[in-house]
Parts: sequence; structure tokens; C-alpha cells
Amino acid sequence: VDLVQNGKKQVPNVKGLPIRNALNLLRSRGIQVNVVGQGSVVDQFPVGGEKISANVQVRLKCESVNKLKVLSL
Repeated sequence: VDLVQNGKKQVPNVKGLPIRNALNLLRSRGIQVNVVGQGSVVDQFPVGGEKISANVQVRLKCESVNKLKVLSL
């Protein structure tokens, strides 16, 4: 559900999605996107659920699966 209130749009949570899926979802809701990196979304700002004005871009930080660090104990 695309929630618009007082001219603001609610940002969906796209963390964990492949960048292509995240871009398609955000753009389908008319949200501008700035991507850093490639692969899957590991962080986003503003966070999912936050309401933004039309002129605000969502920044996505992405990393490829091979570059994600795995901690071994």
C-alpha cells in the first residue's frame, strides 16, 4: 500500500533486496533513488516506514554477496 499523507510518501523497507528489485519498487512509487555500490541493499536512508517529501532522495548502500563480510567465531 502506497501511503501518501500531507504530500509525503512512505518509504518502503528495501533492505536485503537485490538492487534491481529495490529500484523497481521505489521508482514505481515515484521515489527518487541514489545508489552507492552494487548487489543487494545493506542499508537505506531514510529508513523504511519514514515519510518523505517529493524532493527527497532515498539513498541505498549496496554490496555484492561476495563482498559481504562473514564473521567466524
